[in-house]
Amino acid sequence: MLRESSGPSYQATWSFGAIGIFVLLFYWAVLTGNNQPGKPTAPAKPALDNAAQLMANCGRPDRDVITPASLKEPERRWLLYKSKNITATFDRAPQQGIAIWKNVRYFDHISKRQFSQQQAASRLPCAVASAPSN
Repeated sequence: MLRESSGPSYQATWSFGAIGIFVLLFYWAVLTGNNQPGKPTAPAKPALDNAAQLMANCGRPDRDVITPASLKEPERRWLLYKSKNITATFDRAPQQGIAIWKNVRYFDHISKRQFSQQQAASRLPCAVASAPSN
């Protein structure tokens, strides 16, 4: 004996709806997949300027003074090493948009007389390793 249904069956409609949602989710996952790089890369560290190289080789100075720029003089940095009686002076110079300390000069701390690289190296041997290449 045949049974009559009491109304229309929505089984096929639900099946097509479920398949459609699955296809949409799969399509969304493919389009918005992992766009991030595998490993985040750290920004490259800038090279040390001459003042940072001197401090890395000779240690922390006894005094570190920065004088602001004026109309005639550039901004300057003075590093005093009292035990060696020597002062290193650097000028601020822009390089590729970043201002760095360069153009080192050495002075006797008491007499303020300027030294050559060789005289400075005899008093402050660690300065030889940080001597500028320019």
